Amino acid sequence: MLNKIKEIKLSKIKDELARYESLSEEIKRLDDEIKEIDKLESPQMPYEHLAPLNYSLLSKLLFKRKEYLEKVKERNEALSNYDKANEEYYKKRESLKSLEEKKNECIALQASLSNVLEEYKQISSANNIKDLGMTFEEATSFLIENNEEVILDESDLDIINNESNFESKKDFCLVHKTMYSPKNSKVSPAFSQNIMKSSATYFDGEEFTFNYNVGRNTVHFCLNGEVTSHSLGVFEGREYAVIMPFEKADDSTLTSLRGEDTYFEGPLSIKGGYILCIKDKLEEVKKNNPEVTVIGVDNSNIDGYANAFLSMLGYKNEEIGTVDWTNEKDSKKLRTFIEDNGYLNDVHYGSYDDYKETAIEYFSKIIGFVQTIKEKMQQGKTYDVDKLLEMLYEKRKWVVKDGKRTVDDAGKLEVSVTKLLYYTLNAIDRGTKDFKDIEHFYIEDCFGEKLENDVSSSSKRNLNYLFYKLKTLYNIDINEEIINKLSALTCEDNKVDHLTIERSLNEELDKNFIKNLVSELYLNKDAVEEYSEGIKR
Repeated sequence: MLNKIKEIKLSKIKDELARYESLSEEIKRLDDEIKEIDKLESPQMPYEHLAPLNYSLLSKLLFKRKEYLEKVKERNEALSNYDKANEEYYKKRESLKSLEEKKNECIALQASLSNVLEEYKQISSANNIKDLGMTFEEATSFLIENNEEVILDESDLDIINNESNFESKKDFCLVHKTMYSPKNSKVSPAFSQNIMKSSATYFDGEEFTFNYNVGRNTVHFCLNGEVTSHSLGVFEGREYAVIMPFEKADDSTLTSLRGEDTYFEGPLSIKGGYILCIKDKLEEVKKNNPEVTVIGVDNSNIDGYANAFLSMLGYKNEEIGTVDWTNEKDSKKLRTFIEDNGYLNDVHYGSYDDYKETAIEYFSKIIGFVQTIKEKMQQGKTYDVDKLLEMLYEKRKWVVKDGKRTVDDAGKLEVSVTKLLYYTLNAIDRGTKDFKDIEHFYIEDCFGEKLENDVSSSSKRNLNYLFYKLKTLYNIDINEEIINKLSALTCEDNKVDHLTIERSLNEELDKNFIKNLVSELYLNKDAVEEYSEGIKR
């Protein structure tokens, strides 16, 4: 965009610059001519030729006639030359005024054209649209008026140094980088977009590949900057970025406001915002988002462009760290704004939303795997149900490899009913308590630590109910004897901690999770909203 604007502007003043050069030459010529005239001296009267010629009449007529005539001729020529030189001198003196006036006119014109020259230099050296004295809206209008597309390229990666005290919503913008194109002028979470992933595991000596829904039901943004890669994700190479002025965003579903991770529940309208996308996808994204300004990027990804673009809009760009902005002074201003305006400032990891989303995704994985088993059984295959249940309940075998204690992955599903229940119960727990009064639970077994648990009879009843649902949904016969065997496994010391919570698990689990999630969620997507509201209540 910047290069295109510079190209158009410079082409329009080339003729003016040519005039500037010709004026410089003309002024020099006039100045040299004036100097030459100033050097001229007025011609001297030839007084020696004005003296009387002392010749007698006879000399003039007879004796010295030739000499006399030569003297007369010489005197007449001298007087004539004087008259001519004098006339030429006065003519040049008279032209001097005209030359000086013309020179002054050229100098005045050159002075006005010098502004054009300065403008040319300024345009040529501009690193961003602010250097051109333009806002983004003005730059966009300029390109459209000149029948050019608004396309960002490498010339637009310079970040404008704006300042801000971060005192109002107008000082913040939301930045969301994604590999999925926004649609219907909103950013939607992976779950509502029905985004699927693939996983694989071994069971009974056979490899099973299955698909599952991504459980993320929140949309995440950074404030005033692009997200940086961290231990939970790599964000370089994305093809789309959303830049949404915070003042225009509906914050009724805002869950937490943080520099590095501001997130909303469910889809967020981005009407009045901006989408950056690679140039090849421009028309498609425009068509799918009619109420959003869509801008193409002449690159294979949008890395760095969101930072530069938000600075074009007048926002102060911030470097995004792992837990906040890296600029501590500005981070303090942000925290003051959050506190003064009553926003929550909680991390997503370990939150109610995190546990709920993880439970949904784990359930989807278990269902995907069980569905694959079901399809195999319908084709005539038979499986050891005891072994299947042990796998679903994640009976692990600890082994030592290369001097390190690890888990033998043979016959182990990536997730299990144990983990599913763990995340489910914690989601229920967190949905009924104030975040600030809860100590975060960490999934220790994800780090290879040995864990212990004590499963209560109410948990056993809920396991019974869960397996009953698996049977009714997927026709896998899990009888009371197998459930008892499975329950016995929970008494071993290699299961997940915090499986029980001090409340009536039977009522809570049946009411808020099993009935909605297991029996309806993946059969009827309309139950999602009802399920979410039930969890919240």
